[in-house]
Amino acid sequence: MWLVQNLGVSHWDGRKFTNFGVESGFTFFDLRTLAPNPAGGFWVGGMSTGLWHLEHGKARHVDPDLPPLLRPGIRTLMTDTTGALWIGFEQGGLAVRSRGGEITQIPLAKEGAPPLVGPLVEHGPEIWVGFRDGGFGRVVNNVFERLSGPPLQPLAATAVCAFAFESNSNVAWLATHGQGLWRYSHGELRAIKVEGGLPSNNIYSLARDREGRLWAGTDTGVFVVSLADANAWLNGRLAKLPIAAFDHRDGMRSVEAVRAFAPPVAITPAGKLWQPTHNGVVVFDTAELPPRPAPPNVVVSSLNMNGSPVPPETISLPVGAGKLEARLLAPTFLYPHRLALQYRVRPLDGEGEKPWMTVQDGGPSDTRTIDGASGG
Repeated sequence: MWLVQNLGVSHWDGRKFTNFGVESGFTFFDLRTLAPNPAGGFWVGGMSTGLWHLEHGKARHVDPDLPPLLRPGIRTLMTDTTGALWIGFEQGGLAVRSRGGEITQIPLAKEGAPPLVGPLVEHGPEIWVGFRDGGFGRVVNNVFERLSGPPLQPLAATAVCAFAFESNSNVAWLATHGQGLWRYSHGELRAIKVEGGLPSNNIYSLARDREGRLWAGTDTGVFVVSLADANAWLNGRLAKLPIAAFDHRDGMRSVEAVRAFAPPVAITPAGKLWQPTHNGVVVFDTAELPPRPAPPNVVVSSLNMNGSPVPPETISLPVGAGKLEARLLAPTFLYPHRLALQYRVRPLDGEGEKPWMTVQDGGPSDTRTIDGASGG
């Protein structure tokens, strides 16, 4: 596994890291992105030093190969299946470098300053481009098309941080800064946000594993959701979206994924997901994701009515307004921090039924006021 950081490039051989920095020829600590070179070695991009090539432990500066208007400030690199190198620039602009070294600029705007290129992802014959100043588009045969129009207006000014695609499909999933997770299908956008069950709306990385699940790095940790469940929830076939979330309680030293480097995440052929954070790299084995355990039994450990305890054997309360306090327990040794309890107050006469309420991370009890009915 190869990683890029400010100070250079690092290689993990399964036992230890080998670092390549100033001693390898890099002259400034501003590296941001890397991509494999099919001919050997790696392309490396710097924020102020432009394009480098690293091979056999030696870094060579190849910035003079770029047109003057495109030097320096490289934000994103991506090698496509033909071996061509796609280059996104810090101050805006996009270019492609053929395997023979020919540079072609890709116009991104008819007039004015070009948008600020973020993620670059190859999907079939298309190169998808996300923009740090909002929106996204795709390149086909070196011609850029910005995907826009009223259905896409919600992301016109929102930074797109990453893409993932469903297998054998043109359905794209977009990670955004501040606006959650979006599905793009047949020209329409649909969103999943905190209100729908996400742990955060700030999503900086996105990857699809072999099991058809999306892994997302956020500012509060990493979460995973199955594509089948996400689609079912967006299509109204699922009331609650099942999500597994990981944070410091699961061993992460830092819960914040990085967003200034590209690519922001990687999955190895063996299914290991490498997620860079602000304090090292977290590795998940996507093939060993534990199955969702059966929910534990819920116990009503105590009841209080208007501040006075109610005997446990009592199942009926007097008519009239009052404050009912119930302490609910669900003993478990498996991921207790992910446990959420749901309850609903249902009067015996069927009138004034309360909606389902969820209690999570708020303590073992919740207090509700019951008005004018005998309760069960």
